[in-house]
Amino acid sequence: MAIGMKAFITVARVVFVAAIVLIGVTSIFCYLAVTIAAEPTCAGHEWPMGYRPDDLAVLPLIATILATLAGGMCLERALKKGRLFKVYATPIFEFASIEVTFDMVVAYSTLLSLLSMSVITVSIAITHYQVIAHTMCR
Repeated sequence: MAIGMKAFITVARVVFVAAIVLIGVTSIFCYLAVTIAAEPTCAGHEWPMGYRPDDLAVLPLIATILATLAGGMCLERALKKGRLFKVYATPIFEFASIEVTFDMVVAYSTLLSLLSMSVITVSIAITHYQVIAHTMCR
């Protein structure tokens, strides 16, 4: 196994653990928003414009799908079968002893995209919670 692949698997595992934590945070804020909306003080009010109860059920599912994709990228078995680190090993940038190849750019940008989408999902859940707690129940 190449050194670049070992480093990638380590980073992918860290991203996977972070995505699991973000699933928990998303689920907690969605649960809190539903709990607040079901309280007697909020029960008869209409939902704010652009917010639906269905969104609160789908957000943890989206976070779970993103974590599953990140988890799939950290499997050594899948990377050994794949030819990503062999076929696309074209150098893009070289400085002193550091060499950045096309396969590294593709793999790491995919991980970064998955992590950023998970963070966006958490921010949407927090925004939903704040709007429901402060607008709907007053």
